[in-house]
Amino acid sequence: MIHTYERTKFVQKLIKVRDMRVLANAVVDQLTKNLFRVEVWGLPPHAETRIYEIKAKSDTLAAQEGIQRFVEEFEAKLLKDKRHADDAGAGAEHQVN
Repeated sequence: MIHTYERTKFVQKLIKVRDMRVLANAVVDQLTKNLFRVEVWGLPPHAETRIYEIKAKSDTLAAQEGIQRFVEEFEAKLLKDKRHADDAGAGAEHQVN
C-alpha cells in the first residue's frame, strides 16, 4: 500500500532553556484522522532531527507536542552536560599540587 502524506503545517518555535535558546522547526504530515508524523529539527548547537508519531486533535497540537518533546530531550541533555562540567570543575578545585 502506498501512503500519501498531506503536508499540513510548518512550525518554527523559539524556546529559551535555562539561558540557552533552542530553535526548533517542525513539519507535520497527517497519517490518519488523528495521527500525525511530526519531523522536528533544530539549528546549531542542537542541529539534530527527530521524527515522532503523535496522536492529536489537530496538526497544530501535534506540532506543539513534537517541539515540546524535542526541547525536553535537549533540556535533559543540557542539564546532564552542565552537571558533568560542574563535577569536573569541582574535582579540579580540590586537587593539591
